[in-house]
Amino acid sequence: MLKTYFKRERTRITYAAGPAGPYLDEFSHWLEKRGFTPLTIRRCLFGADQFTSWAQTAGIAVQNLDATSLDAFRTHLAKHGQLRYTSGHSTPRCMGAHHFLSFLNAQGPVSAPDVCSTVVPTPLQTESQHMVACHLYDPELGEA
Repeated sequence: MLKTYFKRERTRITYAAGPAGPYLDEFSHWLEKRGFTPLTIRRCLFGADQFTSWAQTAGIAVQNLDATSLDAFRTHLAKHGQLRYTSGHSTPRCMGAHHFLSFLNAQGPVSAPDVCSTVVPTPLQTESQHMVACHLYDPELGEA
């Protein structure tokens, strides 16, 4: 499903290797069923990846994400000027995190992904994931 939203293989590999990776195909399908446009889905995938990468750094597993962790992530974004645009609209990081948590809650209790299906990232993938987590420019989204 990531292939539908990201042309670059490196981007797909990076997203798949992140903490949200095992959930992203189902998440994108969930968004499609709710009528989200392809651009909005891409932004939500970006936000979900950012949220779960932040959570991993904070020691929070995807299975333990809740409203409190979303509030802490929003506080983190606000401290870095990444919560809202000057227009007042939510950034993809904020919007994607919100919808990803809604998706997880709609799924019921979230269990850990099957270890056998987890992708072990290469050093290049890990570096790329770190760059995304550090809020560097994402050429696919065209924003910092």
